Amino acid sequence: MGMIESPDEDTLVRGNTFTASLDVDSIADECNHILLFVARRNPTLVQALVDQAQEQYDYQLSLNQPEPEARDATVDCLVELNTIPGIIIEVMEEVTATGQHLSTVDEYLIGRAVRISRQDGQLSFVTGGNMCKL
Repeated sequence: MGMIESPDEDTLVRGNTFTASLDVDSIADECNHILLFVARRNPTLVQALVDQAQEQYDYQLSLNQPEPEARDATVDCLVELNTIPGIIIEVMEEVTATGQHLSTVDEYLIGRAVRISRQDGQLSFVTGGNMCKL
């Protein structure tokens, strides 16, 4: 999804604020980043969904499919079942135990906002308005 121009009032009322786009590489990259971060930082958050994916893969292997075909069939199943969006939603809805600790999403956004200069090693932060340009 991408916006061609800022919506006017009529466009907002009609609900036509987004136009379809095939340029989703940056969205897919960001999903990969957050999934890897969660898997490394807080794997228990999505363990049930990971187990479901593993069970599907094991099932495909039990059908005596070669590994590449079993992997492809598992991916097809996970896409059909919306498993990846389910993982993203699970991460976004995380509630910390006391409400005083950072959530996994908070930690991820902080990590994505920090930049290290290659010239002098200085740390800097990407401002909120520039997060979408990462």
